[in-house]
Amino acid sequence: INEKFEITEEIAAVSTLKGTTLGEDIFLHVHNVISSLDLQLHKLVSVTTDGARNMTGKNIGLQAIIINEMKLNELSPPLFFHCIIHQHALCAKIMSWDTIMKNVISIINFIRSNGLNHRQFQSFWIEINADYGDVLYYTAVRWLSRGRVLERFFMLPQEIYNFLKEKRKVASMLENQTWISGLAFCVDILKYINEINIKLQ
Repeated sequence: INEKFEITEEIAAVSTLKGTTLGEDIFLHVHNVISSLDLQLHKLVSVTTDGARNMTGKNIGLQAIIINEMKLNELSPPLFFHCIIHQHALCAKIMSWDTIMKNVISIINFIRSNGLNHRQFQSFWIEINADYGDVLYYTAVRWLSRGRVLERFFMLPQEIYNFLKEKRKVASMLENQTWISGLAFCVDILKYINEINIKLQ
């Protein structure tokens, strides 16, 4: 905090664990950083971890060791939090969107993997004056891809359905309101997760 009461956050240190990564090893590195920066242990108010056993173990995890150290110094233990990015990753992993994603990818592949279908699809968008001229390919290795693919697909489901109907491609899920609602839910959740993850980079 400077004389104008402006707060600047900085990374105190980055440490590499070259041997074991037990709670004791991690605590030793943390303690060394605190000592090297001449910080007081009582100013430690919170600790954020990824939820791994060596971090949260109730006996020999980093969390337990910190609590014991604070008690030895007659200090109140800090608050412990689960990393927000990791929470979002876990949330995304357990959501039941496999069927939705499978249907969307199948339709996109039908449109884009065939040159004729793809050209006709783009012409179709031009004819109806659509805001978007194409659907996006899904790329699993790109962590923002899923959300963007679903969002683009969700923008014009009726138009996609009409095109598929002209091509005599069965897409009954686009007539199913429950499926559409599930798609909308996934689009909303992924949009917020992607926005938060970008801000946290």
